[in-house]
Amino acid sequence: PSRKGFSQVVSAMAEFQSRHKDALLYLHTKLEHPLGENIPRMCEARGIKVSTSDQYALQLGTPKGVVAALMASFDVLLNPSMGEGFGVPLVEAQACGTPCITTNFSAMPEVAPTSVGNWTVGGQEIWTAFESYQIMPSVEEIVDRLEQAYADSEEERLARRESVHGWAMENYQAEAVAHDLLAPVLEECRIALDWRAQQMVRA
Repeated sequence: PSRKGFSQVVSAMAEFQSRHKDALLYLHTKLEHPLGENIPRMCEARGIKVSTSDQYALQLGTPKGVVAALMASFDVLLNPSMGEGFGVPLVEAQACGTPCITTNFSAMPEVAPTSVGNWTVGGQEIWTAFESYQIMPSVEEIVDRLEQAYADSEEERLARRESVHGWAMENYQAEAVAHDLLAPVLEECRIALDWRAQQMVRA
């Protein structure tokens, strides 16, 4: 199954669009790939309205300004991934003032905390071919979080956008990440490598 949870996204949006005819799903991804899922067919099977990036332009590389403008235009970034080592799009969306709906698993609740205005969903943990656990996100919970986002008043929506933006800018500026997070890791690596070098000399 797709690690990004496209099947669950499409199923949740089918239910959500049946209740809210103005709801639109935008997918910024390759729609077809020999090693991937046939997303257009998936959407057709569920009968949902979907918009997507220009596939040719996506291959060439979409300018950062275009991606930022897209993210800023979303009501939410829906990214119920089965597992992320970090989750860069979650930070990028919040930096653009867009709250996220993601899974309460691996790095995602840390990168997109509910305490600042994001939403998380649960699901069923599964053991994968990568010899690690991932999570199969709950379609019902995705629909519920979409309903919560839809129910926000204009005042609540603006406050939520301001909150996630402030959190992302405070915690994930490049300079701060390099100083506060990367530098200590590099120092630990240096110490470990020095220790290994000493062990090799002794041997």
